[in-house]
Amino acid sequence: MTPSVPTKPEPDQFVPFTARLMAAMRAKETARADRLFNDAFASKLAGEEAFTVLEQKLKEEDQSYVAVRTRFSMIFF
Repeated sequence: MTPSVPTKPEPDQFVPFTARLMAAMRAKETARADRLFNDAFASKLAGEEAFTVLEQKLKEEDQSYVAVRTRFSMIFF
């Protein structure tokens, strides 16, 4: 059973959690065979809760956007 997603996070925990959510998206991209980048630490940083929220709340196209944006940033910045 997956834990439920909190509907209203505490303000002091929201920003750190969004960083963990980004790490979960980076870890998911890293696990792909045709990945755009490799982030060896993302999975450990994200934690299980971030992966749960990622699957429950974000559409696949939103997750893909982050991977493309990350790759673009790595090339041009």
